[in-house]
Amino acid sequence: MQPDDQVRRYPALGFRPDIQALRGIAVLAVLVYHAGFGLPGGFVGVDAFFVLSGYLIATLLGEEAESTGGIRLAAFWGRRFRRLLPASLVVLGATAFWAWLTLPRLDVQPVMSSIRSAGLYVANFAFIAKSRNYLEPVDDPEPVLHFWSLSVEEQFYAVIPLIVFATIWLLLRRRPEPGSLPPTRVRPFLIGVFAMIAVASFGAMLVAMRTDPSFAFFSSSTRAWQFAMGAMLGLSALRLSGTSGVVVSLASLGAFAWACLTYRESTTYPGWAALVPTVGTLGLLWGGRALADRTPSRLVATLVHFGTVSYSLYLWHWFILVAVAEQTDDGPAIRGVGLLASWGLSVVTYRLVEDPARKTKWLRRRFATPAMVVVSLLLILIGTTSLFDAADEPPLAEAPDYAADEPRAEAPDSAADEPRAAPDYSEARRLRAPLYVGKNRGCNGGFDATKPVPCDFGSTAQDAFEIAVVGESHAGQWYSPLRAIAEQAHARLRYVTKSSCPLVDGITTIARSAQRSHWQ
Repeated sequence: MQPDDQVRRYPALGFRPDIQALRGIAVLAVLVYHAGFGLPGGFVGVDAFFVLSGYLIATLLGEEAESTGGIRLAAFWGRRFRRLLPASLVVLGATAFWAWLTLPRLDVQPVMSSIRSAGLYVANFAFIAKSRNYLEPVDDPEPVLHFWSLSVEEQFYAVIPLIVFATIWLLLRRRPEPGSLPPTRVRPFLIGVFAMIAVASFGAMLVAMRTDPSFAFFSSSTRAWQFAMGAMLGLSALRLSGTSGVVVSLASLGAFAWACLTYRESTTYPGWAALVPTVGTLGLLWGGRALADRTPSRLVATLVHFGTVSYSLYLWHWFILVAVAEQTDDGPAIRGVGLLASWGLSVVTYRLVEDPARKTKWLRRRFATPAMVVVSLLLILIGTTSLFDAADEPPLAEAPDYAADEPRAEAPDSAADEPRAAPDYSEARRLRAPLYVGKNRGCNGGFDATKPVPCDFGSTAQDAFEIAVVGESHAGQWYSPLRAIAEQAHARLRYVTKSSCPLVDGITTIARSAQRSHWQ
């Protein structure tokens, strides 16, 4: 066994101001992009966070494994929960209250569903199920859309310690003599494991880009390669210093800035394009310390500040921008005020919630963190379900076919007898167009459908005049009057529709992944 002073041949991570500054750059890129202030590719800041997370977590676990011969899973997950959950719970609670207070009742339900997904850190899978497109958001409010990346990170935090633990266990089983594992053997094996993960994940991402772009963007399995590349660099402990570090860092910063300035919503992403910000982030981690040492201290301090509050700032900013857009005219000045408000809230949240929760001693007790997790999940589930969801909703029912029955409206005798402009909330929630329920269920193609689903109504005669309606739900809403016309004219009505997929490109901002299947 080597002496203690020779066991650690890799330098400890320690505090890295260049890493905090890189966090600041990444979060500012995302904020400017979301606010529409001139960085059309600022969404790549999320990719930088993925690489950073892989770098930091793998490095810390590698240090623990090589110094102790193993890792403490419960301790690691406890630190992650104390670091992430309290601030997340505050923002989700504020979002739920805002939605309940200000949104139309029909919009509250999907928002509460998204909040539950975000609170359980499965928001990315919820958005995959909806065929959501992050780069082409639809018009309905989605104040927790940004939680998709936090969900991906949390899923990574759940898996990577298991990978490290399993690798150490296998290495121990292969030792011919009993005893602890030589520390110098841990990192090379882990690097090999993460290299295989990176290759497999990158390949899966390229395949998914052809078949399901939404899955390729949101899924943790198709983003794992970015975490794995950061992990490999962190475990290798490679660092550049001096002029070489400055040159590599400047080139990497230029690559990241180029992606921010030139990528667009039309860019095929992630795909091969994701390599640019990913490699750029790796270069900044490799030689960033040398560049930070030669950068004006005030600029570094400013970026370090934004990096320090980056988690809370990321949590607040999108919710604030969505709220501003819902309640105001949403001009550039208003969005600028929204970003300032997000920064103020992030500072307060960091000082009063995020940092104290991380350092509080009582939360480090044996059962304190699991209790906090359970209570937080219960608050999210009960709060969004019991307090805000409509209770005892009746099952889906077919909306009355008014056009077919041709009812005649009568003048009301008094104001009290005036018909309502719309059904009440509980009634509206259960009504669906006759084309989609009852005996007609299945006439509409879903998001993933690739073959037409024609449905015929009216005359069955072979020589009957045929009316064809092609489109999505906007075409489906005309089913009742068109069917009445077809029956009156002894014609046949044929419907061919697919969810969120108009006949003409450019009509709506629904995800292209849903539209493309319809064209094919």
